[in-house]
Amino acid sequence: TFGCHTKGLGMSTGNDAPLAFTSAHELCSLLRAGRLGSAELLEMFIKRVERLDGTLNAVVVRDYQRARSRARELDEMLLVHGEVKGVLHGLPMTVKEELQVAGLSCTSGDPEYASVVSHTSCEAVLRLEAAGAVIFGKTNVPLGCLDWQTYNPIYGATGNPWDLTHSPGGSSGGSAAAVAAGLSPLELGGDVAGSIRVPASFCGVVGLAPTHERIPCRGPHSMVVYGPLARSAADCALALSVLEAPCCQFAMPPGTATTMASVALESMQDAQFDWKQVRLAVWTCQEGAPVVDDDIRLAISSVVDTLREAGAMIDEEARPALDGENLRGGNPGAGVGCARAYQGLLAHCNGIEQPAAILLEARASIQDAWCQFFKAEASFDAVLLPVTVSPAFPSDLRPPPANAFIPADRMMKLDDGSQRPYGDHYFWPHLSIIAGLPAVAVPTGLTPSSQLPVGVQLVGPSGSDKYILQLAHALMNLCWTEGVLPPPQFS
Repeated sequence: TFGCHTKGLGMSTGNDAPLAFTSAHELCSLLRAGRLGSAELLEMFIKRVERLDGTLNAVVVRDYQRARSRARELDEMLLVHGEVKGVLHGLPMTVKEELQVAGLSCTSGDPEYASVVSHTSCEAVLRLEAAGAVIFGKTNVPLGCLDWQTYNPIYGATGNPWDLTHSPGGSSGGSAAAVAAGLSPLELGGDVAGSIRVPASFCGVVGLAPTHERIPCRGPHSMVVYGPLARSAADCALALSVLEAPCCQFAMPPGTATTMASVALESMQDAQFDWKQVRLAVWTCQEGAPVVDDDIRLAISSVVDTLREAGAMIDEEARPALDGENLRGGNPGAGVGCARAYQGLLAHCNGIEQPAAILLEARASIQDAWCQFFKAEASFDAVLLPVTVSPAFPSDLRPPPANAFIPADRMMKLDDGSQRPYGDHYFWPHLSIIAGLPAVAVPTGLTPSSQLPVGVQLVGPSGSDKYILQLAHALMNLCWTEGVLPPPQFS
């Protein structure tokens, strides 16, 4: 039998929260050491889903029978043969509904595909399973995976664990909600317009949109990436070590990032991090761009003050050479800008006729601007930006009209009663994704009035995924001196 380490985590008292909110990398250490059984841990998460997910509605596809069989096999592998499958040996986890898992439905919330069952698993899922993960369910998405809320005609609506009347974000909203609520220790989501980072920010977890093509992906858009969501940056780094393509070589920036990016996962556990060696650009406003609301502005200001106090070199004026007209896609005569190129590329991927050469040229221009920024003589290790323009907003669950994914007249209604254009959410997430750069959403606190999560986004040069995760880990240690808080209703 396995060791009794779980007594210290509340299992013997019937309180499963301490174990449910234990980091994924610590759970993996216990599982590989035989101090915790996969079947035992799986049952704990299943019971939490059955008890707590009724109102949250995050884990909408449940595969308990096959997961139990796999967990028992992995326990026997370790106990009887002394063998470990991989670094995720026996770890129960969930994945986003749109990802292919053999034998499970894959609908993207669209009734047209309600009967679709995947015959094979996608490469990213296969890599998780090869490392020992036990996938016991899939998490909810918006219709067509195209919204910053999470509801659809097949599975219904997912709430935010911090306030069930608010959006968990989208399109990986079920992913972020499940991790935040302690229903799953690790998730695999997808991002093309902030679909990992916005839900992570809304729900108070870490979400990585990795360097383009670093993780194998067969999503519907040329810019889509798959990436992990977890309660810590170290957990995301653990997942990345399993998911990333073998022998990938990415260009690294000069200076600090070059040496720091190769630091192993274990170094994230070190108490000391030398912020004096870190140079950050802070980009929080831009002419013509959507203005972030007061909660986001105050949160970023507090983070910047904390980083300065820790010794980081901060520059609030530096940014890539993308002027205001280009960023907002203004005058067509001035060239195709970020917003225009982004929307055009998505339209092209959806089969809408677009001048492909112009779109690709625009994307290359944007990538070059970022590359030159990171390669400049006074190079920066990363850029700190808003994840999006506001914290989680009250859900608007009106069904879209026929042949549409989102009601055309939708406005974003905020807690203070104000409204703003729904499309404002596009701007800050797309700045990195269109250039194929890694970006991580980092929770940094709660709003004073509504006690909803807020955070920031760290963007690094191509291939610097591990380094920005280390920055995220160190930043969370500064912001959460007593550890990240779980949502009260689920703790």
